[in-house]
Amino acid sequence: ANIDFCYKLYEKGKQLIPLPESFVAHDNLPNTDKKANYSTFDKDIKSLLQRWRHFIPPDTPEPKRLFWQKDVFPAFHLPNDLEQIDSGIEDFWHGLASLQQGLFSIAKEKFNKVTKSQCNHWLVWWYMAKAAYECHDIELAKKSAQTVLKFKPDLIEAKNLLTKLACKIELQPQMTASPLLKTSD
Repeated sequence: ANIDFCYKLYEKGKQLIPLPESFVAHDNLPNTDKKANYSTFDKDIKSLLQRWRHFIPPDTPEPKRLFWQKDVFPAFHLPNDLEQIDSGIEDFWHGLASLQQGLFSIAKEKFNKVTKSQCNHWLVWWYMAKAAYECHDIELAKKSAQTVLKFKPDLIEAKNLLTKLACKIELQPQMTASPLLKTSD
């Protein structure tokens, strides 16, 4: 794997030059194979951490894999659209992987960090809206979808999400005093 190769170079005294503008997408196995191998993924990571423990911190973030899926394809172009790439991009990828794997609270937290790192791109807001919606955070989902429409006024998915959110808001019960709570006179 790439990580193993890089650490072998370090071990031989070679130097790697980080290029933040670069992006590598691996498509050497179909996603079905990658998902099938996910059960052995933890074992592989443990083995990698054991082998390179002198280079790698023991804490690795979850999830560890982002799948190449049609619905996230636009995300892979995000680095090309940004004037400057900062550390927020790591939170973006982590949020996207979390969203794919149903870890909606983590995804929402990561996308929130991205929006605060000066990455004001419609895709970040769109994925934030989706994560917030799945977390039942209606206000944040609404705000995020509205922000998306400022960038992309004709994005049907964002309009549809706002319609769904409007229905959820209408269906929420009004807060009233509970008849079960009685005070003694």
